[in-house]
Amino acid sequence: MSSALVGFGSNLGDPVRQFERAIEQLAQLPETTLDRVASPVWVPAVGGPPDQPHFLNSAVRLQTGLSPQALRAQLYDLESQLGRVRDEPWGPRAIDLDLLFYDHEVQFDPELILPHPWMAIRSFVMKPAAEIAPDWVHPLMPATLEQLWDRLRDPDGIVHVWFVEPAALPDVKSLAWKAAGQTGFQPVASPPEHAPSQRIGKRHADSIELRQSDGPWQKSPPDRIPAGERSARAYVVLDGTAEAPFVPPTPEVNALIRGRMHPHPAPLLRLTQRDMAAGPGRLAAALLALRAIS
Repeated sequence: MSSALVGFGSNLGDPVRQFERAIEQLAQLPETTLDRVASPVWVPAVGGPPDQPHFLNSAVRLQTGLSPQALRAQLYDLESQLGRVRDEPWGPRAIDLDLLFYDHEVQFDPELILPHPWMAIRSFVMKPAAEIAPDWVHPLMPATLEQLWDRLRDPDGIVHVWFVEPAALPDVKSLAWKAAGQTGFQPVASPPEHAPSQRIGKRHADSIELRQSDGPWQKSPPDRIPAGERSARAYVVLDGTAEAPFVPPTPEVNALIRGRMHPHPAPLLRLTQRDMAAGPGRLAAALLALRAIS
């Protein structure tokens, strides 16, 4: 039997009843037993159209003999049975069942990416996941879910945004600063034109550092945080070498991620050309997602 972690979300109809029905149905999946269920939490909608109702979110741990693909197909069918209509990306929904983890499987496929690429950056996923699987080590990050959740909820921690091959992402720096301004994140020190540059193998990479703030947005605030005291809250890699999320990171991008993660593990999200093509929305959604629960 394999262990799987499934995320739950609902913001249409009666989310509490949908959660109860989902648990009942998950317990009846073939070759599958229900292991643990996290306490549900209410959070604002992140991304998608404005003025959505709040979401009820939770997570479930399963023991299953199904393959990852077979389990995902079962979750997809269950969503349809419980009224899911897929008519708008990140729109309101009766139910959402995401396969977050399957053992320590790492998979890049257009139909299924494992672990779920957005889970580590989403506080409304990580809080319930860490509750029921605190010691589960993320296969792409050298830390447990409990450790990653501790980093994610630190409002004073730094969000490091890395641009790899920024030339492949038109206006990506401007988009990044728009996303920061829209979501209440301030630059820690340098304006973007003075951000550090370096070579990652043959790749060019720049970075900016952001910190959550409820004050008025400033592009160039004074640097009040010594470099040695900047604990990492999260990393966001804007990967210009990849067209879509199901394209695996190159060895050079992996080396960048490993190099940053080894001394300072923290939740990570990799965004690609497809994510950034429509403007700052995906990066803004990532910043909002990590601060949705403090």
